[in-house]
Amino acid sequence: MPQPFRAVIFDLDGVLADSEPWWNEIDKKLLGEYGIVYRGEYHRNVLGVSYQLAVEFYRKAFGLSTPTGELMRRRGEIAAEFFSNRVGLFPSTRAVLGELQQMNLRLAVATSS
Repeated sequence: MPQPFRAVIFDLDGVLADSEPWWNEIDKKLLGEYGIVYRGEYHRNVLGVSYQLAVEFYRKAFGLSTPTGELMRRRGEIAAEFFSNRVGLFPSTRAVLGELQQMNLRLAVATSS
């Protein structure tokens, strides 16, 4: 019997890992590079929005003259460091991914972040 599907696409936050709390730290570091003291309440303004919208919010809120693309690039660099060194997967994630690989399914991660 053929498999009903050939690939599985996962969202990162809340599915593979609990990365959402780390965005406070990522944005704290990003804004700190511009002399801005980050307060956790800023997070609610960028929760669940795209990279671009988050960066545009910070540009407008703090009067940053740095181009959106540059802020997005830097935020991405900081996020990559955090995700590769600090953010862990949920306990069952590795086992589930292993089972799906044994089924020869293609795996991908998609996120609006």
